[in-house]
Amino acid sequence: LLGLIFAEMDETVVSTAMPTIIRELHGLSLYGWVAGVYMLAMTIAMPILGRLADVFGRKKIYMSCMALFCLGSIVCGSADSMAQLLIGRGIQGIGAGGLMPIALVIIGESFPLEQRAKVQSLIGPLMILPQLIGPTIGGYFVGNLNWHWLFLINIPVAVIAVAFLFKGLHESKGEEKHTIDWAGAGTLVAALLSFLIAPVLIDNQGLSWSSPIIIGLLVLSAALIALFIRIESRAKQPIIPLHLFRNRNVVVLSLLVFTLMLGLMGGIATFPFFAQNVMDLRLPKRVI
Repeated sequence: LLGLIFAEMDETVVSTAMPTIIRELHGLSLYGWVAGVYMLAMTIAMPILGRLADVFGRKKIYMSCMALFCLGSIVCGSADSMAQLLIGRGIQGIGAGGLMPIALVIIGESFPLEQRAKVQSLIGPLMILPQLIGPTIGGYFVGNLNWHWLFLINIPVAVIAVAFLFKGLHESKGEEKHTIDWAGAGTLVAALLSFLIAPVLIDNQGLSWSSPIIIGLLVLSAALIALFIRIESRAKQPIIPLHLFRNRNVVVLSLLVFTLMLGLMGGIATFPFFAQNVMDLRLPKRVI
């Protein structure tokens, strides 16, 4: 649960500190990449790491993801350039891509079926609250300590979480053999990368939606998604089972979450920069 909370919080805790980080590292042109790289890596890694957890066990993959998250935090916390910060955010994103879904599976499997709905209703707010209080915590660290501690504080918490998980989680090994759909995984990574990098290039490189590069990326993404659907429809153990999309509840809930997070993350990521540079608010007022 600690890993899940910190992975969620790390999506927004940096937003309030970003103007200070950009000023110290002289990286205004790469402002959008700090959040973009994290979300990009997390989005791409999530379905693949979830499948790896089915094959190799939740405990092993979860602890590996926690190690990646800590490594990324160390790289970010010691960053003295934007390039190093972006590399660290990418590593963090890969780790977070496994922490969030695997943590939910572990929590679900820890309770009987009749209690899971009640547990999920308690876990739901814990996934939103860290994102909401993240900017406040980021502002406190920047105003009273140093922005480097925004990342380094993750390490002791991760160590505690791993210690509890190592001692408390006991997995039963099944005899069923699992395979990894590497063709589907590679196609999915390429499709998501080409699709998600398009708005990042528009934001950071000044390209327009009518630019040949952007159009080419979107067309490539659409072609790869079509290829991915074809691969998954024939795979014995697909990365994403296509039959899920025949369930209306799954489709509707996915659209609702997508719409909610689109507005929430967009506002949290951009408002601190607007508040400081346009509204000319000092840090304590921005945090409030």
